[in-house]
Amino acid sequence: MGKGKDAEEGDVRTKHKKEVKLKRLHTGAGGDPIKSSSSKTTKSQQKRDRSESPGKVRTLKTQEPLISTSRKSRTKKHSNDEESEGSQKKKAKRQTEKAVKKEEGGHPVSKKVKRTKEEIEEARQLKMKMKEEEEQNRWRWWEEKKYEDGVKWMSLEHNGPYFPPEYQPLPDDVSFYYNGKKVKLSLAAEEVALFFAQMLDHEYTTKQVFRENFFNDWRKEMTAEERSLIQQLEKCDFGELHNLHKAKVEARKNMSKEEKQALKEANQKITDEHGFCLLDRHKERIGNFKIEPPGLFRGRGEHPKQGMLKKRVQPEDVIINCSKDSHIPVPPAGHRWKEVRHDNTVTWLASWTENIQGSI
Repeated sequence: MGKGKDAEEGDVRTKHKKEVKLKRLHTGAGGDPIKSSSSKTTKSQQKRDRSESPGKVRTLKTQEPLISTSRKSRTKKHSNDEESEGSQKKKAKRQTEKAVKKEEGGHPVSKKVKRTKEEIEEARQLKMKMKEEEEQNRWRWWEEKKYEDGVKWMSLEHNGPYFPPEYQPLPDDVSFYYNGKKVKLSLAAEEVALFFAQMLDHEYTTKQVFRENFFNDWRKEMTAEERSLIQQLEKCDFGELHNLHKAKVEARKNMSKEEKQALKEANQKITDEHGFCLLDRHKERIGNFKIEPPGLFRGRGEHPKQGMLKKRVQPEDVIINCSKDSHIPVPPAGHRWKEVRHDNTVTWLASWTENIQGSI
């Protein structure tokens, strides 16, 4: 019971304290009580403060951006769709304009023509037929009658090796200079000088061994008058010859499609003429049928013969091997073969000796 009374007395005290605080708040600056109108204003102010409480403002602020962002995303999506549609239309318009321009200029648009099923089937049948014919014509040497010991073939026929084209002299506007003066070289000396000029961009021409070997072999190709004049390699000017070589290389790179096709056809013609032989009445491909063109020997590493002249191989240096009853190859005009043999114990068709290493 005593505890209950104490609790009630404590509640009364707290109520009394609150009333005292409220009376103090309602008094003015000079201690006078505030009029009823002012109390109304305070109540309305409290209501305003409650209505503008931070909780409510926060919820409004959080809700408003959500609505605005969703609207923005919709408008962005709509604008992106419009832009993509517009870009597609523009691309289509450009393509049609290009096509029209090409057709107006006389260059129609190249379109890949689709083959019909009949054409595809016909091509497949033709390919299969060619494969079967090739298989039938294939030489089954293991089914042939065996040769006697040492015999490699019974008949051998071919057109001989292919020789590189002859040297073409320099044009009139390209010259060689010695000690600052223009010198007209003989064809043999001019060709070897061009070999050196073609390699001026390479480090070989800076090596002492290469330069000495070249100069010695070059002087052998000169006339007596040229040898008496040209005494030092350092006084030789190969600049114009080098520029001519670079211009030819660049021209080869920039060949048109028609020129490339013409060159391809010319090479194919050479292969058809010199690249096959008849071995025991069977057509066989020849591995190496071209004679190497002349030039300067390079070698590997610090080879002691680098810079020496690899001489032009002439028909007079070549031995031909074929069967007696075959068509003997015809040498180039104005030349003859060194020898014609009929040795069926060897498999080579032509033989010659290389001047630097002495290899066959």
